[in-house]
Amino acid sequence: MSHNQTRLLLSDEDEHTEWFRFRNINKWIHKFWKPAIDGMYVGKYEGEWKDGKMHGTGTLRISRICSRFLSFGWRLIDQGKYEGEWKNGKEHGKGIRFYRSGLQNYESGKYEGEWKDGKYHGHGTRSWSWKWKNGKRHVDGGLFWDAQKYVGEWKNGLEHGQGTRTWLDGRKFIGEWKKGKYIHGTYYFPNGDKHVG
Repeated sequence: MSHNQTRLLLSDEDEHTEWFRFRNINKWIHKFWKPAIDGMYVGKYEGEWKDGKMHGTGTLRISRICSRFLSFGWRLIDQGKYEGEWKNGKEHGKGIRFYRSGLQNYESGKYEGEWKDGKYHGHGTRSWSWKWKNGKRHVDGGLFWDAQKYVGEWKNGLEHGQGTRTWLDGRKFIGEWKKGKYIHGTYYFPNGDKHVG
């Protein structure tokens, strides 16, 4: 490693992930290797630091360099940004994550709320917008029905506690969630009928 870069290994489920900070251009580069995905993230962080980690208030803008399915070379994909509070290199406290198009199941989206150790935790709102084809949501390779918006409590990145989920076709569930699944409350059908349980 050259004298003008700092290597930072983050605690992550993916053991093959590294962050490099190039001091002279104030950019972070996140490289990753997974069996199904080939590429790396390139990010720029502007904000407060502590002990060589993002800590305090700051903004991280992420782009993804991807070569999957591209035999002719690399492609840069905007992946969005995070604005808010950091603790020891992870999103922690209040913040907003803006998602952008890429290899995700949504075209763009936003989460605004509370974070803990890099995951949604506490109260927050997550919303999505989709690509459409013939009146149905379209994702590369197929058509899907799924949620458009969730407002409520989170734990470890999953819906947990009280919350409301609204589907694209008009369905709505208001009630209690546990580990990302609704367990008790009121389910509203697009025709106006409802079921309590």
